[in-house]
Amino acid sequence: MLDASEVTDTEYICNGDPGQDGGSVLIDLEVEPPGANCANGGTAVHAGLDSNENGVLDASEISSTSYVCDGGSTGGISGVLEGSYTIRNSLDASMIQGITSITGDLVVEAPGLTALSLPQLTNIGGVLAIQNNTALQHANGLSALTSIGGNLLVYNNDGLTTVVLSSLTTVEALRVLFVR
Repeated sequence: MLDASEVTDTEYICNGDPGQDGGSVLIDLEVEPPGANCANGGTAVHAGLDSNENGVLDASEISSTSYVCDGGSTGGISGVLEGSYTIRNSLDASMIQGITSITGDLVVEAPGLTALSLPQLTNIGGVLAIQNNTALQHANGLSALTSIGGNLLVYNNDGLTTVVLSSLTTVEALRVLFVR
């Protein structure tokens, strides 16, 4: 949830004249490589009005770009995340790239997410649930994860072909359901 203290920029989209159809505002997330905008890389968040109404945010339609930088000393969040966290999109995933431990549950329920990578994460105190992800193909970026204090649940991920937990030594229970 975005708290008022976390808002750094505000843009307004106003209604048109009565009787006019309003345009669609689109948001596009793009991987931002390490560089001037994000020292450790991150996500570029582009926004704009879909003026040609093709359902795609074309480069000429982008009116603003903000950056969510990966962990480290220059951006994102790092260290221990107290409580539970839900990843609903790639922006949510990029926000916790620097997290090493989550004291509660981690739920990954992001229909548009294609890959899951949390390379710094070593411990989840509660449940790890990877569920209802229609586009997720790979969850191989969890190689540092050593312990899960609750259940490991993986289900309803139509395209998921790879889950790599090469360092995992402790897990409460394992439930994997492949439902197509």
